[in-house]
Amino acid sequence: MLVILMLQLQSFSKLFLVLSVAPFGLIGVVIALLISGSPLGFVALLGVIALVGMIVRNSVILVEQIEQERAQGVAPWDAVIEATTHRFRPILLTAAAAILA
Repeated sequence: MLVILMLQLQSFSKLFLVLSVAPFGLIGVVIALLISGSPLGFVALLGVIALVGMIVRNSVILVEQIEQERAQGVAPWDAVIEATTHRFRPILLTAAAAILA
């Protein structure tokens, strides 16, 4: 998986940026499991793996969009804002489709 991400992103810094976002999903998992009182069983682990996959996929899409904005000469902070507003709806729709499936 790391090799495929490295080939796709073509940069170690982008790879580490994308992978550094994945642990943030665990915050919601822990809170949801504590609220529901459920143990971290096999099904929950499958859900965590799927969640991490969604987070990494969305991070790759966002990082690539930011790089496209910066290649067009947009300032770094403005590139982040533009990429986020441009990709928010597609990312939200794909995440909702995965959650409802």
